[in-house]
Amino acid sequence: MPFEPLGYTFEVASPFPPENVKSSIRAGKKGWLDPKDGPRGWIIGPLMCLWMSAFDRYGPMIIAVVKKDGSGTRVVGRAGADLNGTAFFLLLAPLMALITWKMHQAGQGSTRSYVVIGAIFGLGLPLTLWLNSQDRKHAEPLVRFIRNTITPSARSRRTNLGSVTIDPIVRLSESGRERIGPVTAQDVYDTLQNAGVGDFVIISTAAETYLQTLLQNDGFVIERRDGDRMHHFKAVRRSGDIKVRDLFSFEETLAAMIAYGSGSVLPATIGWEPLELPE
Repeated sequence: MPFEPLGYTFEVASPFPPENVKSSIRAGKKGWLDPKDGPRGWIIGPLMCLWMSAFDRYGPMIIAVVKKDGSGTRVVGRAGADLNGTAFFLLLAPLMALITWKMHQAGQGSTRSYVVIGAIFGLGLPLTLWLNSQDRKHAEPLVRFIRNTITPSARSRRTNLGSVTIDPIVRLSESGRERIGPVTAQDVYDTLQNAGVGDFVIISTAAETYLQTLLQNDGFVIERRDGDRMHHFKAVRRSGDIKVRDLFSFEETLAAMIAYGSGSVLPATIGWEPLELPE
């Protein structure tokens, strides 16, 4: 895995003009203080900054440029964990080193204070950079939001959700938080779109009857349970690269969850293997 403490680069192309793209993103994002997790932030001119939570401005974040590309638009930027905090730490380190050196030259401070400052930046900075590199994929929901907002295929898929009826007995939860009230196809879409790495999304018809997915760094894992632990299965791709046979894209996972919630036939590309659970 590459070392990318300042996030990974992403690029999303759209056939729509920049103003249309920016207006669609503005319309789709949440307000800054909306208590529910989801994309929020600002767009000023060609610059855009989005984050996920009203309470954690230093969590997953993207910083991007919205630029004209022929008759369309290209959104180019970086996505990662705590981009602003990491950048501030990187800028602060040489400044603190200079201040500490000046203090030493002036005979100020003590050996203990120098050791504390050295430990904070000598150990804290590498640890922070390593953690942020490991967690950079936590910003994937923000990139997914942009892709699903400005590309024609995603727009069409979202529009078609209005014609899908989810069974009234279905329940939907994300990492233990259950959505209150009747579930709609749009609810499934929104919950899955906002899922971060390590988040479980579960759509169920009973306590032990459900379809669940977990987002990992490179895709979604899907599982199904049809009652007791002896009927717990893991989804696998029927054909394709054996290395990613148990990982699915957002689109594939959404199709499976919508089909399950509406009582339709699950996608034919998905096969099922028994999952051995610990006693």
